[in-house]
Amino acid sequence: HTPDFMNSLEIPLKNLMNEGYSRDSYKKMRSNLRASKKSGNFIGKNAPFGYIKREDDCHKFDIDDEAARIIKMIFNYALSGFSKQEIIKKLDKKNIPTPSVYLNNKYDLQLITINKNWNTGMIDRILKNKNYMGSAVQCKRTRISHKTHNFVRTAEDEWIISSNHHKPIVDEKIFLQVQDIVYNRNSRVNNK
Repeated sequence: HTPDFMNSLEIPLKNLMNEGYSRDSYKKMRSNLRASKKSGNFIGKNAPFGYIKREDDCHKFDIDDEAARIIKMIFNYALSGFSKQEIIKKLDKKNIPTPSVYLNNKYDLQLITINKNWNTGMIDRILKNKNYMGSAVQCKRTRISHKTHNFVRTAEDEWIISSNHHKPIVDEKIFLQVQDIVYNRNSRVNNK
């Protein structure tokens, strides 16, 4: 009976050891990636919309002039006091492509979803994106565990931000003015 008992424990024991090895490997890899990000290296498949990865250094960005014009246009509309819905109407009227359509058409990126119509979520992602001030912003999401591909948003104070990582598309002063106009507007309206 002893050999059968030992054989019955062999597979669960191997699974347990493999699980521990897998978890340790994942933690080491994650720690190394975090250290690389903290040292100013962008670690990601694609640069943020408005930038392209540099050919000589995949951790740095160059400005994509055509996409940067779209971003500046959106910031200028917001700075002029247009609501997100009004900005969407203006972009649609000028047939300005959404980020996913633009990236798919220009770089043939195989994106999971291609949104053909502008929406407020896209406008928010552009207007709130600190990358446009020249900072590389990383670790905005984290994987729940090494066993799953599900991500959760991380608190803003846990983001890794590398200042002066690349040339800004939007001046910091304008970026902050837009944050105040668009995202503090509701509180001012409610107070009145």
